[in-house]
Amino acid sequence: GAPAGEFNFSGIKSEDDRVAFVEQFGLKVKGAHSDACDFVMPENFDRVIMGYNEIQKRQGLDLSKYAGKKVTRYTYEIDGYEGYDGEVFVNLLVYRNRVIGCDISSGSPDGFVKPLVA
Repeated sequence: GAPAGEFNFSGIKSEDDRVAFVEQFGLKVKGAHSDACDFVMPENFDRVIMGYNEIQKRQGLDLSKYAGKKVTRYTYEIDGYEGYDGEVFVNLLVYRNRVIGCDISSGSPDGFVKPLVA
C-alpha cells in the first residue's frame, strides 16, 4: 500500500478540510455534509476494535495511542464506487484536527471495510 506520508492527515478543522481529505484519494463525496458522532476511544480494545485497528496499522495509523480520548467520527457517502453497486461510505476518526483513523466501507452488513490509504 501507499505510505500515509503522501497524504496530509493534520490541519483537518472544517467540513471543507474533511471533504478535501476524502477527495485526495480520488473519491467523490455525495452531498455536502457528514454525520458526526462523538465517542471516547476505549482504554481496553475488544476484538472488534483490535480488528479495526489492524486496518489502521496497514495505512500507518494506530488507534491505541488515543485510548481514553474523545474522538469524533465523520461519515460520508461516496458518489459512485468502482466495482461495487451498493452504498459506500468513508469514515474519518478525528482527534484535535487530525485524522487518526479512516476507512472505506460498504453499507451492507456482508460487505467490506478496508483502509482508505490502499
